[in-house]
Amino acid sequence: MNQQEILDRMRRLCSTREYCRRDILLKIESLIAKERKSAESSPNKEVGANSIKSPESISAEDIINTLCEEKFIDDKRYATFFAKDKSSLQGWGENKIKYTLQNKGIEIDFIKFAIAQIDQDRSTEKLKKVIATKRDSLRGDPKAKEKLIRFLLSRGYTWQQFNDLI
Repeated sequence: MNQQEILDRMRRLCSTREYCRRDILLKIESLIAKERKSAESSPNKEVGANSIKSPESISAEDIINTLCEEKFIDDKRYATFFAKDKSSLQGWGENKIKYTLQNKGIEIDFIKFAIAQIDQDRSTEKLKKVIATKRDSLRGDPKAKEKLIRFLLSRGYTWQQFNDLI
């Protein structure tokens, strides 16, 4: 597999959903590692125009830069979609979203922008549903309030966001 084939594969992948630079880098490195393992296991490959390109000559950074230039990868766009999705569908709070995006290597300015795009009314409604669901599952537990608070903090909500609701 050569650099162009990997680039084409990443284009197809990025056209189906949003990815950040780090996610694609990990996928490219995985493909290169598989290619390297395959090359090491069969050393008698023919050398010529149709031979497999050496995995060492494939540049993941070049592939990622090309994908960024072609707008297949955009960390700001990724962060925005990620924040909206996790907030409205999974019921994550801003802190958990922020830390997850930081772990993915997203720039802090993009993270702040993404968090600002979250619909606060919708987020509050989701928080109410999360509280109600968790409260129902803890019914009868003598430490229900403590467990609920710990749960909400683990979901990335701040005390100020849920104190009045519980």
